[in-house]
Amino acid sequence: MAGNAVIWPPGSNYIPWLDQGSDAIKHQGDELARLGHVMSGSELKSNAAFEDSLIKLKTSISGLAQVVATTLIPQCCQLSIQ
Repeated sequence: MAGNAVIWPPGSNYIPWLDQGSDAIKHQGDELARLGHVMSGSELKSNAAFEDSLIKLKTSISGLAQVVATTLIPQCCQLSIQ
């Protein structure tokens, strides 16, 4: 599903592209491959693993921020009262 969003963002009209016919679409695919814009299966797997790592990193940072905020907010409130 996510791959489709990259090729055809929501709300896009891909009918004119399909109307070009299979020869034109194949030519465009060949051109993309020639320019290095086509990923192999192993590249896609590596990309997915990297994306998973980024999600884990963001989650860890968010958790750390929550712990820091939970610790500091009461102390900041006490300082503001004094």
